[in-house]
Amino acid sequence: MFPYSRAVPRTHDKFIIPLTLLIALAPAVSGCSLFGERTEANTLVTGDGGTDPWCASSDDAWLIDDGADLKGPHFALSILCHYQGAEIPEDVAARADALADLPKAANGVEFLVNQIAHSPIYKAEFEDGETAAWIQVGDERTDLDALPAPGSFLAVAAPEGEDAVLWVEDDGRAQGLDLRTGERHDPVAAYYNGVAAESASLSGFNYVDFEVTDGTDSWFLTCPTPWAGATRNAWLDGRGWAEEGQVFMTVAFNWCHTYTEVAWVLDPETAVTVDGAGPIAWEEAATGTGSVQVAAIFSVPGDAAEIPIVFTPFGHAESVETGEPWAFVEDPEPTDWLARF
Repeated sequence: MFPYSRAVPRTHDKFIIPLTLLIALAPAVSGCSLFGERTEANTLVTGDGGTDPWCASSDDAWLIDDGADLKGPHFALSILCHYQGAEIPEDVAARADALADLPKAANGVEFLVNQIAHSPIYKAEFEDGETAAWIQVGDERTDLDALPAPGSFLAVAAPEGEDAVLWVEDDGRAQGLDLRTGERHDPVAAYYNGVAAESASLSGFNYVDFEVTDGTDSWFLTCPTPWAGATRNAWLDGRGWAEEGQVFMTVAFNWCHTYTEVAWVLDPETAVTVDGAGPIAWEEAATGTGSVQVAAIFSVPGDAAEIPIVFTPFGHAESVETGEPWAFVEDPEPTDWLARF
């Protein structure tokens, strides 16, 4: 919890982007805003907001509990505090030189000042992705050099009633946050639909003494594993974004695969199923000990909190040396899983 009562020294802004120049009606005087000077619409000021919140949870300015959040595969941010009006409150202006120097807003214009949370509500799922951010006020767009940093601030002068939105694009998909209300624009619904978890633990399996034969010799194969898991993602590296309303669900587990003379090879189309259908992708990675790490990827509804999964080690057995097939004496029973997110 941040301490809300500690005094915070004024910080310096990182950069100022005037979309429309300030109109001064009298000659400039160093260090002063003259009578009649006004901040015109589409003036944007950004900078470092310091290490502490600008508001407390009991303040009207507190916005982070109202869903003012965005999440993508490679970023996450939340608006912590919000101020709106023709003038910037004195205690807020004292936080940064750039805010203190702004004259009162012109007629029909208001300031929208937002501090970005130091710790966003959501967390990014992946690293090393490219994002782009911009401010859109009506038809006027201004690109930012980078995603707003934790604790930083955005102050934009916007015409009263005009849309003012912070947009963030991640791998071609843009989402916006209203700089007045914190409302999301064009959100990726799977991130915000109340499904509580991104991963679910599954119970593993234990297949013991399954006989295979080549007509002359027999082997008894056993494959236990104590764990399996399912992970849901709206975006995956190499696959991009899931279809609208869907997410990717990856079912992962360890499979024994290779024994001394025989390999037990799973069928990618039938070994793991959801609603009777096989995965849209199947990946195997050798472990170096004869087993493989399996990842079966499905497309499932993004709002589903429970997904039934059936694992049956259908496939075939074959000679490690020659690849000749071995027959199962009996079929293995299925293992039923329920992924709870």
